[in-house]
Amino acid sequence: MKTMRKLILFIGVVLLSVSTLVAQPKVVAHRGHWDVENGAHNSISSLYRAYEARVYGTEFDVWMTADGELVVFHDDKINGLPIAKTNYAELREQKISNGELLPTLDNFLIIAKNFPEMRLILEIKSNIAGEEYAKTLSEAVIEKVEAHNLAYRTDYIAFNLDICKHIAKIRPSANIAYLNGDVEPAELKEWGINGIDYSHSVMFKDLDMVKRAHDNGLSVNVWTVNDPSMMRKLIDAGVDYITTDKPVLLQQIIREFHNSNIKK
Repeated sequence: MKTMRKLILFIGVVLLSVSTLVAQPKVVAHRGHWDVENGAHNSISSLYRAYEARVYGTEFDVWMTADGELVVFHDDKINGLPIAKTNYAELREQKISNGELLPTLDNFLIIAKNFPEMRLILEIKSNIAGEEYAKTLSEAVIEKVEAHNLAYRTDYIAFNLDICKHIAKIRPSANIAYLNGDVEPAELKEWGINGIDYSHSVMFKDLDMVKRAHDNGLSVNVWTVNDPSMMRKLIDAGVDYITTDKPVLLQQIIREFHNSNIKK
């Protein structure tokens, strides 16, 4: 009988440990792992370094040029040239802050194939209004991702609600999260959008939104979290993902949080 009690107690401890581990958020490197020597947002080198850091996923931003080429960059202008209103021929020799050439989405995805364990969190950027443009842009991005056979590990995020709705409609099995922070999870669920990806400034005003999202079957990501105390609070709140400029720091804090829970 004593042996049986010990066995049951041991199994309980193991199950508690496993559940605690599973509950920890996954780490997403914001615009790659760029906060290093000679780093740059959305650079090819930041993609390599995100993989070296063994993050769950790397987030990056995609624009469409005036003639339909897809490029990886955060801002709407590069060296004063508005990306969405400029042909790619005028952009191809532009360099980002670390001296690398502006990468195309093709460039980026070709390199990403070398890192099959790392998830790709693709933000679709747009500053041109209208549902038709949103459809054209989102379909161009999806077509490119699928041409590289990377749809199985690519998640889509966008501030533009029309883009999110359209992807949910044409690729209902895809992971798509809305960024703007102004729509309730239940409403997003009605449109087939299966994740919220809200800023920490939004989430800390209403941490109960984590539960509302989960109750509606939506995943929860929070960006861009670089403060250790915020990281700990979000881990405790049960978010699924945290996007950060400090992925190595976040990994360390998650390990510490997990170990402290195991000891309790």
